[in-house]
Amino acid sequence: MLKVSDVLGNDEQYTSSTALPDSLGDRYLCTNNALFRAVRDSALRADFEFYATADDLWLDYQTGSLYCLQRILERRRIPFSPNALLLKNILRDNEEYECVPKLLLQTIKRNYVFHESCHCIAHHLLQTAPLSGIWARLPAKDALVRKSLVAEAFANAMEWLALSYVDSPTHAFFLNFNSYVDFDSRKRADAQVLFHTFAPPTAMATATLAFLCVNLKWEALAFEEAAEIGQLLQGAFPAGEDAWVSALTRRVILNRDFVAATTPAFFRLLRCEEAFSNLKASYQQPGSLRSLGFVDCVEIIAANCFDILPPFTPEAESIRSRHDS
Repeated sequence: MLKVSDVLGNDEQYTSSTALPDSLGDRYLCTNNALFRAVRDSALRADFEFYATADDLWLDYQTGSLYCLQRILERRRIPFSPNALLLKNILRDNEEYECVPKLLLQTIKRNYVFHESCHCIAHHLLQTAPLSGIWARLPAKDALVRKSLVAEAFANAMEWLALSYVDSPTHAFFLNFNSYVDFDSRKRADAQVLFHTFAPPTAMATATLAFLCVNLKWEALAFEEAAEIGQLLQGAFPAGEDAWVSALTRRVILNRDFVAATTPAFFRLLRCEEAFSNLKASYQQPGSLRSLGFVDCVEIIAANCFDILPPFTPEAESIRSRHDS
């Protein structure tokens, strides 16, 4: 059983000028998860704001977030639910209240500002980047579809890689409250493989291209495809350096039915469904990610959004291994 007062206390003991105190776990994560903090700082540098006041966007987001992304990007405002306030009100009624952690996760609304922030960062960087080559010839709808897919893959990758920094059950609990990806020690281990193999920007770019591949073909990532993604960014690898390839094939997995339903629906909302269908039909293998302009986008994001992220070190992993949850 978990005391609600302990949950709030574990979050409230930390202070951060960029944290959202009414979002459960946000202060903890801004302090203890380097990737969560880096994404928050990058979103703020790009002039996005976070808010919990009930305007039309905030209300619509609570009802159906899928249909609100473009308004978030246009208004540069990211909605969140002040879910920590509910716990405070629970304690006013019963200061000794406790329950199993799973019940809190199942019955209290989670926040996804981490995921939405990644969309916003990618949108900002790709909106201002001097893209050339194929991008100079793309119709507006085709460019919008490709940039949107890159942003979604970036968000998918960041949520997985953020597991690398989980070092305690409390950390896992709060990250679960703020991510679409639930913590699992095996997912964490595979994310750490990427950080041990590559510098953070390259780890991010590799994972983003892998999720982009899966989002385009709606099938699992094959070992050969994962290796080809690495070649796009890094060139030849020494023989036997394939642990990161296996990590990608195990973890870059999406719910096919969900993606097959939501992706066309999202682009239909933008009146870009035909552009997406044509792009999906033209995708053949990871090598085509470069000819389609995707590698350029991912490299721009990698080069500009992680200047404050510290290296992931073996020493940090040894600490985490003593707190397996």
